[in-house]
Amino acid sequence: MQQTKSINRQVMEGQAHLQEIVQQCYQAGHLFVGIPLVGHYLAEQWPSTCNGLTVWQTQVLLELEKFQLGQQWSLTDWYDWLDQVGQRQWFLFPCLGSLNQIKKKYLQQFTLALQRYNVIAINQDVSYINLPQWFKDGTAKINYIRAL
Repeated sequence: MQQTKSINRQVMEGQAHLQEIVQQCYQAGHLFVGIPLVGHYLAEQWPSTCNGLTVWQTQVLLELEKFQLGQQWSLTDWYDWLDQVGQRQWFLFPCLGSLNQIKKKYLQQFTLALQRYNVIAINQDVSYINLPQWFKDGTAKINYIRAL
């Protein structure tokens, strides 16, 4: 709930680092403040992206919407696809290899979160099974969270 309020405040203030994701959400028919719960990264994080993992995860959700439900990837192809989404957002850690361990950890965590929120199913392949639930605004999301 705090992150939703913070995002709303930052959007209202016109924070420059959020302008691109706010525009991407708007072009897809969503509000950034209404991102699905799975889009929020709430744990402490190593500073690995320019604008935070919530922005990157939102980019993934927007890109995922471009696929039809039922789309399948091998696990390798899934992680390759995730690695490409918002690639310029990630800080580089050349000493850790091409797909560094920090980024790999976040890709795995987000994949499991998408599975927990029933957006994807993981068997031998990754299947896109449900659209993530976007909220019409921050108030609707806060009310939903309070009702949980």
